[in-house]
Amino acid sequence: ECNLKIDGADGNTVEFWLKKAAFDTTATKKEVIFDIFTTSSISSSADYGRLRIEISGHGASTNTSSPFYITYMSGTAGFVSQSIGSSITTSTIADDSWHHYTFRLKNTGSNIVADLFIDGI
Repeated sequence: ECNLKIDGADGNTVEFWLKKAAFDTTATKKEVIFDIFTTSSISSSADYGRLRIEISGHGASTNTSSPFYITYMSGTAGFVSQSIGSSITTSTIADDSWHHYTFRLKNTGSNIVADLFIDGI
């Protein structure tokens, strides 16, 4: 087995440190933090898997939408570019300070549960 296995039954965790001074929305709409996917299968097949974490400076200046987006696909089940987190804004992320981010994903029955922890909370 590989330590980069995408498996909703066992779950996946991605964690990283990020220090961001600002979003440059003129240069890019989304920034990819992490992206792993199966190269042997297309997205409409039962063997497809993908885990992607992105941030965006567009539309997240208020508490109505988090700047973090995740894609988690197993076969044709899962979600694409789903906003995750609450009370997070672009200024929360782009404060020029180091923060620790953890994304935890796991199947519970037929549902996928996704959690975001920022600095352990």
